[in-house]
Amino acid sequence: TPLQIACFDGHDQVALTLLEKGANIESCNKYKETSLYLAAYRGHASTVSILLNYGANTESKNLNEASPLLAASECGHLEVVSVLLRRGAKVDSRNKGGNTPLQKASDKGHDKVVSILLDKGA
Repeated sequence: TPLQIACFDGHDQVALTLLEKGANIESCNKYKETSLYLAAYRGHASTVSILLNYGANTESKNLNEASPLLAASECGHLEVVSVLLRRGAKVDSRNKGGNTPLQKASDKGHDKVVSILLDKGA
């Protein structure tokens, strides 16, 4: 959808305009990825904040049952991880393989992300 494209690319003003015009914030692509998942995966913290302000579900899951927090953790996007945790994302969500955000961040060597996840109870 246009909203997903805007969020994937971090175009905050376009995303805001689309949301103001009634874009479906929870629509998914063929991989069941929402706009929030895509923004988190790409590391666009300001876009993530906008989506959360419009009520995006922090616990949406893609086909592999990965949450936006897991995607951001695996990619090492510290600011996105912080935003999601502040807004209530579950620190111990698991994907189909049983992996948590902490495991994914640790596997990829994202020490700062690991630290914040541990601080939040992972």
